[in-house]
Parts: sequence; C-alpha cells; structure tokens
Amino acid sequence: RLSAMPLRQDGAGDSPGVVVASDVTRFVSSRVESEEVEARYHSLAQQLPGATYVHPLGDRDVFTYMSQQVGTMLGFRAQDWLGEPGLFSRLVHEDDRERVHAELRRATESAMPLNSEYRMLGRDGTVIWVRDYAATVRGSDGEPLYVQGYLQDVTSEHEMRSERDRLRAEARTATSEAAHRQRRLDLLARASVALTASLERGAAL
Repeated sequence: RLSAMPLRQDGAGDSPGVVVASDVTRFVSSRVESEEVEARYHSLAQQLPGATYVHPLGDRDVFTYMSQQVGTMLGFRAQDWLGEPGLFSRLVHEDDRERVHAELRRATESAMPLNSEYRMLGRDGTVIWVRDYAATVRGSDGEPLYVQGYLQDVTSEHEMRSERDRLRAEARTATSEAAHRQRRLDLLARASVALTASLERGAAL
C-alpha cells in the first residue's frame, strides 16, 4: 500500500513529497482467505436439501442470510426473507406459534441449540412441517456473534407417521371387533352344547 503527501502546500507542481510504502501482504492474504471460506460456505449451503439461515441474536424476525432453497420449500424467495421483517412469525402456523416462540426464548436465554419441529404455511396456503435446528456462533473470545440454523422439510415424515398411526388405530379397532365377534360365537357354541346335552328343554334353557 502506497500513500503520498506533498511537503509544501503552495501548489507548486514540482514540490517534493513523502511516499510511505506499507507491507499489507498478511492483510490481503487474510481477506482473500476469508472470501474463499465464505464462497465455499455459500456453495455448500446452496447444495443442501434444506434452507440455511443466519439471524441476529435473539431476533428471529430479521434475517441477514437465507439460502435459495427456502423458495422451493415455502414459496417465498430468499430476498423476501431478507426484506420483510416479521415474515417468519407470520408463516408459523397459528397453532404452533406460541410454542415456537417459547422454544426460541428458552434457546436464547440458555444459549443452547434449538431443535424443534413445527408447521409453517407456504405461499399457496399449504401446511409444511419443518425441522428447525439452530445454534449460536461464537467468536474466538467466546462472545456470541449471531445465530446460524437449518430448516428441513419433514412433511413426508409426518404424513407417514400419521398414516402409520391411522393404520395402527384401525388394526386395534379390527382386533377389538374380532374379539367381540369371537365372544359372541363362543357364547352361541356353549348355548348349542347346553341345548343338545339335555333332553329336558326347560333345564337346558
């Protein structure tokens, strides 16, 4: 880095000056390395099946980064998340909103990772189940810097789970009905045996 300053301020074109040269190799190398690391991170984030995000500490309604996959998942582009504060709270299903906010508060207060599943609304009104994992990123001095997280669409898992629960409930109902029918058949069999075992009808009845 070169910096120069004239020795005289009288406007003379041939006035002498002082030129200082500074070695900034380490600074430039560090900046280039940082840019390369950031580029690799963004490249990796774009290849993940879910959406990665970054937001300030304790403020889930303001995002400083959101990967493009969120558009496929919820129908809202990454630019929407960066430019519309409060979009997250608006998209969380109203039946899950209070629970999710409470979990976020606990994670912030305890500085523990968040691991939660809840429903969100897509742009077309469909309900999407998401798994949300987030953790606080800290600096070299241990001070918290920001929150980094990952959203994954787990709707198919919940649908399979619901279908499995439905089939199990139907199986329990069918088993109960079969047992009831069998008890009735057993009763009829005992009655038949009792009626045919005695010649006196009144005693048999």
